[in-house]
Amino acid sequence: MASLYGEGTPGIALRIYDGVRTDPEGLMFDSHPNTDKITPVHFEALEYISFPQHSWTLQILSTPEFEQRYSHDSAHIIAIAGSGVSLLLAVLTWQLATGRARAFARAQAMTRELRESEERMRHMAQHDPLTHLPNRALFSDRLQAALARARRDSAGAGLMFVDLDHFKPVNDAYGHAVGDHLLVAATKRMRDCLRESDTLARVGGDEFVVLLPHIDTRDDARLVAERIRTSLALPFLIDNHALAISASIGIGIFPEHGSDDVTLIKSADDAMYRAKDAGRDRLVFAD
Repeated sequence: MASLYGEGTPGIALRIYDGVRTDPEGLMFDSHPNTDKITPVHFEALEYISFPQHSWTLQILSTPEFEQRYSHDSAHIIAIAGSGVSLLLAVLTWQLATGRARAFARAQAMTRELRESEERMRHMAQHDPLTHLPNRALFSDRLQAALARARRDSAGAGLMFVDLDHFKPVNDAYGHAVGDHLLVAATKRMRDCLRESDTLARVGGDEFVVLLPHIDTRDDARLVAERIRTSLALPFLIDNHALAISASIGIGIFPEHGSDDVTLIKSADDAMYRAKDAGRDRLVFAD
């Protein structure tokens, strides 16, 4: 109210009381707090604002300053007092009428900010900060859920371990910044080879895993793996450097190579290492 009242109209004092009585203990706002007592010269008026089960009392008083300024002009007294009171009542009524809506809007904004902050924290906890792919923890959850569905539907699922060949020499020769850009570019190529229902995750420096939750035969997994291998074998242009890498891919099929997530992961991981030992740039099934 102090900010709304401001300097106020010269000679007009405004007091607001909690309740319908003008008792000192109910005083909430006083435009002339340093004045012990104001003796009305020309007028004193009371206005009441009612809320559900509650009321405020607005007391408007003239002061000696008002008498000195406007004692010879009653029209000015009526105009100034009426306009001042009307303005204050209008502003106060607007504040009260829109207060709930503004509070509700602010609450919504705060809730939205908290929800967005929570989403950011959850994303950071479940995703790789460089590639924004699911990390090992989130991938494990998705793998277990996919195997549970496949087990229920008596369907197949595929798991692939993808290791980038010759990545470390690139990192050592050109630095980690170029290596990071290469990982991001390789991630994009692999994503382009997958369906929307498939999951690509980064589980190590240059190690990735791919979950194929719905496959009919092992040839479906072979087709996807070959597409990834061929895509990664094409040259990369990173910061004006022509870089060449390849991929060693190990493939495990559920339930043929593992009836649970732990066994299937071990089967696909072993197959990936056999692909590297066999000369790299190739795919190998767990069997």
